[in-house]
Amino acid sequence: MSGCKKNGGARPGAGRKSKAEEFGLAALLDKAWTKADRIEVIETLHKQAKDGNTSAASLLLAYAYGKPTEKHEHGGEGGGPITVKVVYETK
Repeated sequence: MSGCKKNGGARPGAGRKSKAEEFGLAALLDKAWTKADRIEVIETLHKQAKDGNTSAASLLLAYAYGKPTEKHEHGGEGGGPITVKVVYETK
């Protein structure tokens, strides 16, 4: 196995940031963005949602109650069944 790349050849810096970085960013945002400003933004989103802005309503609902699970259906050619070919080999 010599010559193989570790971690599937992932790029340096690829993937999710560490929890330490994530919490560090949250702390910076807390300092830069006051609680009063956050409340104002949420109140503005709430007003827009009540006025019929579906994007604002979706955003508020997603953060308040969690985004619903997305379902993906897969089909074969023309929407039909997926054909799977299984090959058994013996030595």
